[in-house]
Amino acid sequence: MAIEDEIINISDLDAGTEILNTDKLLIETNNGTKLLSFKDFVISTDNITFEDRLNDTSVASEIDGSNILTQSVDEYTIPKAGTTEGKTLTYGDLKHVIDMAKKNYDDITALSARVDDIGDLGTQVTANADAIAANEVHLDGTSIGSATTILKSVNFNVKNLDRLPKASGNQSYIGFDHSVLPSGADWTTINSDLTNFQLNGTRGFEITYPNTAAYVASTILFQGHFRFPKSSKITIRMNILDVDNNEKTTRDFSSVSDSKNQVIDFDYMDLISPGDTIFFKVRSAPSGNKTAIYKNSYLRGTKITS
Repeated sequence: MAIEDEIINISDLDAGTEILNTDKLLIETNNGTKLLSFKDFVISTDNITFEDRLNDTSVASEIDGSNILTQSVDEYTIPKAGTTEGKTLTYGDLKHVIDMAKKNYDDITALSARVDDIGDLGTQVTANADAIAANEVHLDGTSIGSATTILKSVNFNVKNLDRLPKASGNQSYIGFDHSVLPSGADWTTINSDLTNFQLNGTRGFEITYPNTAAYVASTILFQGHFRFPKSSKITIRMNILDVDNNEKTTRDFSSVSDSKNQVIDFDYMDLISPGDTIFFKVRSAPSGNKTAIYKNSYLRGTKITS
């Protein structure tokens, strides 16, 4: 029987499990039946019916040349505003979305820890408020809690309205005849616990700072202006004794001559503790450590810090 008389039914052929590049396809064309190598078989948007369902890479040119706009936050690359809504995502796009989900999880975990910290802080603030209420400190002496501390400054301003003659004895102490502050030398106006404030006593001007809870160790600024007769150079010494009357600090100040007088000007700061006593005396002068003190001389003591 001739080959052209042999009829082969396609359904009788063996079924294949794959197509290789070397395989052939039997196709019917306008020019007859042909063989086409599989490697030459091309599927494009011109010969499919589901083109509209494919990923539209043309959108990329509308959003900065990428499928979606991204931004780097910490170690993550996540989407940002500007990506076209309804965009079909590629695998690379999905990775950015997954990174965003990871970042949100990390942020929520960190926030949860902060919430716990805030709760602990609130408990601590409440405890501190209770402690403050129980041990309140008042500057005006008003007592609300069980413990009250009264803190008052001990400031003074003394001067000479007239000339004071030189004192008798082996040493001359620097004294004054007028108190600007406290007024009239009434020391209770600056601190009721101040028990020693003398304008011109045995040791001239003398002040003993309170040794009670009404006074704490404070930095005091001392400002002095002293005028003496015009003669030779004069040196005075500032003496600070502690609560046991032991010498704690001494500081010397020397004069300079102007056209009329010997003048000493100084600004000096020192830490003054409760119970400290301060006075001034002439250390060297032309007439045996004694000298007159002219009017308009003054001495001030002002609390700076405590």
